[in-house]
This record gives sequence, structure tokens and C-alpha cells, in this order.
Amino acid sequence: MLVQMAESTPAAAQEPWEGFASAHTWIYAKHSWWHLIPRPINAAAPAGSTAPLGLDWPCHVLTAYNPGGSAAAEVDNRAAARALWADPRLDGLVLLPSFGGHPDGAWLEPGVAVIELSRHQAQLLGRAYGQLAVYELDGTIRRVVACDRDQVLVQAVVCQRERQPPTPKPSALP
Repeated sequence: MLVQMAESTPAAAQEPWEGFASAHTWIYAKHSWWHLIPRPINAAAPAGSTAPLGLDWPCHVLTAYNPGGSAAAEVDNRAAARALWADPRLDGLVLLPSFGGHPDGAWLEPGVAVIELSRHQAQLLGRAYGQLAVYELDGTIRRVVACDRDQVLVQAVVCQRERQPPTPKPSALP
């Protein structure tokens, strides 16, 4: 797939992108959880193993957890997540529960998948909640879209139906 990153981007600035690209995503839609398993960057999806997400429209996945890419206290993360779900900019849009993180639940952040939100609107919301990037999903393609600059990472995902996302492991933060 395609990675659109400035060559002059310092290695430290590229580091979070590796985490974004390796994170798994779960979205509750059509009465089941959909698990989006990322493929390695520049790797094609395996033949016959991908299915579209199960949604008829592209969507954006946002979280309010850990603003600025730094670990925050659970109480602050939960308050930010409630504020995101109640944000008036999302009024009238289709909102679906989501999670993103490590496949075994060692790191898992709740979020919201929003249908009918533009990329620009998703970037603005992500920025408002201190996020470095948001996900844009379309069929079997996932884009990691920077919130503060023109940077997009494109990769294939394998979509599978599951009963539920993994159980989050307890946070080490207070």
C-alpha cells in the first residue's frame, strides 16, 4: 500500500505512526463486532481473505484517550471519551462504538466510529481532543490521517466478524 510521509520528518515524529499502523480496530455495526486487522505497510491484502467492513459508507474512527500521545489518568480519559460522544458537532450523524489497540487487550482505547463525517471534520475533532491522528475506513482500506498536517498512511485491513473485542487489561495509571 502507500505511505505518504514527508522525507524530512524526524524519526521521532514517525515513531507514533508505527503504533497507529499496527493497532487493531473493532467497530460494533450490524449487530456484531468487526475486527479490522492491519496488514503490514506496503503489503497487499491476502487473496480471498478480506471482506468489506460491513458498512455501506466510509467512516472515521476517533478517540479522546491519551491526548498528545501521552498516557493520561483513566479518570481523565473517561471524561474526555464522554465529552467526545456528547460533542454537538456529531449531532445527527451515525455513531458506532469502537475500540482500538493491541489485539490481546494490553492496550485498548474506546472511541467512536462516525459515518457521514468528512476527513476535514474528523481532523478538526481529533485536534480538538488532542489526538495526533484519526482512522478513515473504506471497505478494506484504512487510512491513518494526521490531525495537524497533511500526512496520510494507507494500508489494507482484513475484516472479520467477532463476538466482542478483547477484554481490556487494567491500566497502570491512577
